[in-house]
Amino acid sequence: MVAGILERWRADAWFQEAVGWIAEAVSSVGAVVTGSPRVVHVRFWSVVLEVSTDHGVMWFKECHPGQGFEPELLAVLADLEPRHFPRPIAVDELTHRMLLPDLGAGRSGGGGGDWSRTLVEMAEVQQRLSLHHGILAAAGLPSLLPEDAPSYVDSLARRLTALPPTHAQHLAGETADQIESRLGHVGDWAGRLAASGVPSTFQHNDASPANTFGPAASAPQWIDVGDAFWSHPFAVLQAPVSMLTGSWPWGPDWRDEHARAIVDPYLAVWGDHASLDSMRELLEPARCLGILHRCESWRRLIDHDGELPDDRSLPNLGDHLLVATGVAAADLR
Repeated sequence: MVAGILERWRADAWFQEAVGWIAEAVSSVGAVVTGSPRVVHVRFWSVVLEVSTDHGVMWFKECHPGQGFEPELLAVLADLEPRHFPRPIAVDELTHRMLLPDLGAGRSGGGGGDWSRTLVEMAEVQQRLSLHHGILAAAGLPSLLPEDAPSYVDSLARRLTALPPTHAQHLAGETADQIESRLGHVGDWAGRLAASGVPSTFQHNDASPANTFGPAASAPQWIDVGDAFWSHPFAVLQAPVSMLTGSWPWGPDWRDEHARAIVDPYLAVWGDHASLDSMRELLEPARCLGILHRCESWRRLIDHDGELPDDRSLPNLGDHLLVATGVAAADLR
């Protein structure tokens, strides 16, 4: 699937067909394409084209089938939270395509103060979206709840162990035993999250600076919702805070003063559900859950055709399982 989809997206026949779809989508809103679309990136999870029109720049995206729900999900999120999610100009559910308006510059240049406010708005959005599981699930949003974590880790570890020893994703016996021995630890942190009293909701899973748009003074808008899950909200912190504190991909260290300055305002929004100190104690379990969400996001991309590719350039799923079970990232092979 990985090689095949890249080959298809790089073919001239696909490009010409996409150009025709773009022209129809642009014309549906009374605009005209003014030049050949420019390829921004072709990666195995998506292809993105920049489209110049007489109404400004627009953006075309076709998603990997493993995240094919993204266009419809983004459209539903735009209905529910129009200030925070851009409404696609056009969506094709069969081909997993969408055309988006230009959102301007991202927020990656903002400092910690800007990002603390950004995450406060994320918490407020999550609270409102917690009431809409049915409509989000119908739009394709998958679920990976804390209580699913032990069985998820066990099942995936067994599958990786069964792969041939030379396979890039093979999990060696001693590593599998290490994971198996720590399933109780996974059950412990998962149980603490499940019993926290904080409601399950939309977990963006990649609310990073690269996917967050708008100047600091305006409401943030989020794109790239193909990694998202319905789960415990605090897992949303793992990606942006790791990136903002230089501890990507496995961090952050919640004791870091910069992390605390970003995270504490986010937690304060959930103050009706638990005390600030008790919520801080959930940050490490939420980090582990976030690692599993990243793991499953990668798995549904590279495993969409039912066979994990033997490709050492792809993320190692076993490493994600090890970190989520409490193995220090420094100890990874």
